[in-house]
Amino acid sequence: MNYRRNLGCLAFCIFFVTQVKSQYTSELNQSPNLKPNLFKQITRKSQCNFAALGRLFSETGVVGEAISQGFFLQGEIIENIQQNPNVQSIRIKLTHFPGAIFTLSRIKLEDGSIRYNGHIISSAYNDALVLSLENGKYYLTKTELRLLITE
Repeated sequence: MNYRRNLGCLAFCIFFVTQVKSQYTSELNQSPNLKPNLFKQITRKSQCNFAALGRLFSETGVVGEAISQGFFLQGEIIENIQQNPNVQSIRIKLTHFPGAIFTLSRIKLEDGSIRYNGHIISSAYNDALVLSLENGKYYLTKTELRLLITE
């Protein structure tokens, strides 16, 4: 009787070790993210100019606007959509960052104030910039692309 129990424990241990080894091997074989960073020269976090963000919505065609300290936005508006009376979105194809698209939305809140939401991404690169509101000020903050989209 003890013989069957020992044989069962041995079979379980062999199965367990095989599973752990195959999982460990597959983790080693996965290649790390080899995409380069696009926004190397941009600071990790920079305050945005609220008025400059608003001016982007009145532009057509080619744009050039300093939206934050050290970040001059150059590109072409490829889409300008008024989704409803309170929401307008634009997409700008950036010329100085290959393949990058700046998506920016302007939302008119019930109290009449304006709120912006946006990001700059390029699927060929590892990093991205996110526009966020903190303590009443807008910031462009560097982040990893994998945190914004799923592959």
